[in-house]
Amino acid sequence: MALFFDHENLKIPLPESSNGKEVFCFFGLCVYWLQVFEKGLVNLLVGLKVYYSSEQFSQSFLDELYKKIEKKTLGQLLAEIRPEVRQYIKISPQLENSLENILKKRNYIVHYFFEFHDVDFMSHRGRTEMIEELREIIYDIQSADREVESITQSLWKDLGLTTEMVQKEITKMYDEAKRKDSLK
Repeated sequence: MALFFDHENLKIPLPESSNGKEVFCFFGLCVYWLQVFEKGLVNLLVGLKVYYSSEQFSQSFLDELYKKIEKKTLGQLLAEIRPEVRQYIKISPQLENSLENILKKRNYIVHYFFEFHDVDFMSHRGRTEMIEELREIIYDIQSADREVESITQSLWKDLGLTTEMVQKEITKMYDEAKRKDSLK
């Protein structure tokens, strides 16, 4: 599930300039959304395994599943999710394509983005193009994440986890953040 239920925070900001720092900021935002997306897939896979498991559901069972599944790479998660999802849940061909494209984009961003744009990084126009490319990739990740989150929320709701329960946990996180800010 996305880290923010306040959809105002989901908007992709406009760049303030085209300097190197701005490129790094959008690169960081892109990697952040890749992590959110990955965590969403973890939540989906855990939900599927809990929902369709014959084992007695318990906190320790859930903790073990998370521990095991969170070690997987994005490619491994997708490889495991595809048959699970196809077996139990109908997903659109568009989402199926998005999942594959996000994996390709993730590998490109993490392994090749700056190498591919080595000359671009040296020019105003090139950095502007890099930022725009990152913004488009972030948009694609967010779109796929919303679809995965919708499936996951439905699944978790059937397991008894409500939006209110999730919101309560998010409120606790905000309270903890406020407490940290208030420390001197």
